[in-house]
Amino acid sequence: MALFRNGDKSKSKGPGLLSRNQVVQPPSIIGPRTRIHGTISGSGPLTVQGLVVGKVAIRDRLNVATGGRVQAEVEAERVEIHGTLEGALRAHEWIRIVEPGHFEGDAICPQARIGLGAVIRGGLLIRAAGRRREP
Repeated sequence: MALFRNGDKSKSKGPGLLSRNQVVQPPSIIGPRTRIHGTISGSGPLTVQGLVVGKVAIRDRLNVATGGRVQAEVEAERVEIHGTLEGALRAHEWIRIVEPGHFEGDAICPQARIGLGAVIRGGLLIRAAGRRREP
């Protein structure tokens, strides 16, 4: 459910608050019994509950759900890991690794949050947001 601010046509003011002109796009979901080997690209949010091996380029949020596994080179605006992500990761806004999430590889992002109980093995480079490469 979206919350709107009266008379405010600016961009989102925070989680759950949207302007009248902002459209919420539901995520594409890769289910728990689905395995994909190859390249996934898109402009909307993606939730992975199954297995993805290859390359992922998303112009929105990637959510690796609990039990989900991604073994790929990943580029996305925002990445939240509750499952397992292995590979090179570039996020243009932020990365969150939430218990019981596991990340193994090298990541570049402007902001990162690693929760208690989450696991990270590899390198993490915090770098100011730059120009986005086209997938």
